[in-house]
Amino acid sequence: MRKMKIIPEGVRHALNEAVHIPKSRMKVWLKNKCDALDRKQRFRVVAVAFTVFMLTTLYIFGNACYRIGKGDAAKYRIEHIKPLDIPQNVKSDNLTPIADEL
Repeated sequence: MRKMKIIPEGVRHALNEAVHIPKSRMKVWLKNKCDALDRKQRFRVVAVAFTVFMLTTLYIFGNACYRIGKGDAAKYRIEHIKPLDIPQNVKSDNLTPIADEL
């Protein structure tokens, strides 16, 4: 089976130049910077990144809880689902009750 080329060659080349090559270079640069750090510096970087992530998460969670408890829900009215009017005497030729088959 022949593989179809969906993306034209010129667009593929431009995409490679704009995205993939800088991304690869950035990976190599970041890996070299991380390898140059000693054990204590690596721990500090990870601890700072985790602390920033944790504080951001707690802020978002706290803000959401605050907005829920702020009282904006009072303007919404809860309505219960009303039962449907279903006729009880439905006769059909293609439906056979299970109790009659036994």
